Amino acid sequence: MPIADELNLTTHPPPSDDARKRVLVFFIPGNPGLVEYYRQFLDIVRKRLNDRVSHTGTQYYISGGSLAGFDVNSGPRQIPSASQGLPLSLDNQVEDVYARLQATVTRLRAKNDIQGDLPVVLIGHSIGAYMVLETVAKWKGVAKQGPTNMKITAGLCLFPTIYELNLSPTGRQVGVRIVKYIVFMRGTDMNDVFQPLTKIPAFALIVHTVAKILFYFAPLAIVTWLVRLITGMPDAGASVTAQFLQSKYGVWQALHMAKDELAQLTHDKWSDEFWGTSSTISTAVDSSASVPLSHTQLFFYWGSNDHWIAQDTRDRIIQTRARVEGQAGDERKPRMEVDSNGIGHAFCLSESGNQIVAAKCAGWIEGLSR
Repeated sequence: MPIADELNLTTHPPPSDDARKRVLVFFIPGNPGLVEYYRQFLDIVRKRLNDRVSHTGTQYYISGGSLAGFDVNSGPRQIPSASQGLPLSLDNQVEDVYARLQATVTRLRAKNDIQGDLPVVLIGHSIGAYMVLETVAKWKGVAKQGPTNMKITAGLCLFPTIYELNLSPTGRQVGVRIVKYIVFMRGTDMNDVFQPLTKIPAFALIVHTVAKILFYFAPLAIVTWLVRLITGMPDAGASVTAQFLQSKYGVWQALHMAKDELAQLTHDKWSDEFWGTSSTISTAVDSSASVPLSHTQLFFYWGSNDHWIAQDTRDRIIQTRARVEGQAGDERKPRMEVDSNGIGHAFCLSESGNQIVAAKCAGWIEGLSR
């Protein structure tokens, strides 16, 4: 079954159209950056928000697209994505995400005759969480200079990888694991062979070429069957993965970005003010409204045993950055929660993972409207 490079969902409008508020929920995938992995998750978020429309008086637009380079279709997208200069670096991906967010806001405001800044909630998974933080930081910088037509009210970071990726269990051997994932190898006895290859400048292109030779001309049904057989993925996830393996640039882009993630995600790059932990919060003014810029509330949902982040790193972030309920001065700090349901990093590949994480996100989003 062909998959989409872009998903756009909408909740029902509230009973009283005059009282309607509108919010854009903008989703950023992890790596590999195919939005189809998250179709069920985003649909559950929509359904849960839809159940509460009459209570919140808010209509939600849920939008997300595959990251640049992961497209599997040749047709145009409503949310334009970079199509030249692939593979893109992590910084390039952040710029592309911000440009697509701006384009989405512009399209929705024009189509629905929305006046004023459109409230935006960002959701990001894995490296998408890093892109959420970078997008918020970029928006704050742009908003200080003039109107942006949007107001990023919240950022939801799911199983986030935001720094010290190299210290995580998978980060220590990311090149090996990705190669094995692509060519379906098992065991660990080949680590000494593949680890040096990740340092070769053309490593990503080499593996991309190997994947093309192995999978490009094979029938999609056969590749899907192989993925399902060897990885144990459910049908939907196996189908998406098969089309990723057969895509024009996907494998190349995934490996290129993974190497960039290891190189860049080394330390906490955001200021105390950004995290809401500074004793003196800036009162930068939005020149379009002549009022202080709104604070962007951050939410983090961590895995209890996530192989993409070292537990020491996660615990240190929670200790130094998380809000402590009821403690004075913590109101602007992020809300952080560690999963207690045993959900894996790739939550979107399981029914229970999608249900639990979507419920958590919908609750946070609904709470913003109160």
